[in-house]
Amino acid sequence: MGKKTAINLGIHPNFLPDSSHGSSYKAVIDTCMSIIPEARGFRSHRLFDVTDITHSLRNEYDMLYVSNLGTVMQSHIYPMLHESGLVHFPIFFEDGTHLSNELDLNIFNYAHLLDSPGIKVISFHPMNFVFNSPSLSYMRNIKDSHTRAEYQNLTETQISELQNRTQPGIGDTVLQIIDYVLNNHYQIMSMEEMYQMIVQE
Repeated sequence: MGKKTAINLGIHPNFLPDSSHGSSYKAVIDTCMSIIPEARGFRSHRLFDVTDITHSLRNEYDMLYVSNLGTVMQSHIYPMLHESGLVHFPIFFEDGTHLSNELDLNIFNYAHLLDSPGIKVISFHPMNFVFNSPSLSYMRNIKDSHTRAEYQNLTETQISELQNRTQPGIGDTVLQIIDYVLNNHYQIMSMEEMYQMIVQE
């Protein structure tokens, strides 16, 4: 598997109405950049994407790459040069997409897709992983039963009580993906490492 992959932080801006990040595109980006000023890549909440945003992030905030295109475990995914000048890494697996499409949570049933040619960007929300959400409604019920402040300050005990332990969940699926990748000795790279490899080539 080569050298250990460093953790590279990116921003996850929320451009939707009533965003806690701000009321304009610029305000949202500035909020995120104030938290992670070293960020070189991004993925928007709900994959929100318009040219004004991508061009601004590339030209004014020096972003280099983006991962804002979701697929349903598409094979033959390769990096793309976005019209903004950003390098785009499409997503192979995204937990919300998987749950929304009510796909099998046993990832081994999709081994042929994991083995197919192309990069495999894996995206999952920590909340779905920690709560081991078996469905979108499971996570939605947890969020809707708490205020934003309560949700952001859940204790370890509260989280443990809310965890799904009775049926397969997305946390199980993510752990299966990790096991599959490690057992098959597939190369693991951050998007920063993929970007640098592309630049060097």
